[in-house]
Amino acid sequence: VESRLAYWNAGLRSVNNTPILGLGPENFYRAADQYLTEDTYELTNSWADKPHGIFIEWLMTTGVIGFCLYLSLLVLLTVRIWRQPNKGMRAILLAGLVAYVVQGQFSFHTAGELITFFFFFLLFSPISHSSERQNSRQKFTLLISLMGGVLTIIVFFILILPTHKQLIAIQNGDATFDTEPARAIEY
Repeated sequence: VESRLAYWNAGLRSVNNTPILGLGPENFYRAADQYLTEDTYELTNSWADKPHGIFIEWLMTTGVIGFCLYLSLLVLLTVRIWRQPNKGMRAILLAGLVAYVVQGQFSFHTAGELITFFFFFLLFSPISHSSERQNSRQKFTLLISLMGGVLTIIVFFILILPTHKQLIAIQNGDATFDTEPARAIEY
């Protein structure tokens, strides 16, 4: 519990450094380096690479802008599910959403989980209720789909591409370590 609270504290403290756009996805280690102490590492015997809290992770890695967009997606999805006329389907979908949020608050977000979230979001966004409201529902669905698509593109360019570059640097560092250890540290 202490280590989790220390991770959350480090994540929240790092928001002060880059409040608008955040540190960038997969950059919790920057906050960990700056705000975690040796005592934290002794508790876990591991290197913290995530804050283990979905809301803190979104806030610190994407800033206030990304965090607000993420919250708006959750709210829009909740409203959309709540308007589902089939009570059984509504209960299942809300349970899925609650499970996603609870799991995310006590674990960490991965690219695969994020993709699953967006597919879940896009899959259930076009649920319509009546033919009278069809036009407004279609506009709402289009808005939600566009937001999901834009966020998916942003995630690709902010998360996938930089991570790929980091993996290449790690591979270069590993290859160099055997022959030139001092130079490997540069990677």
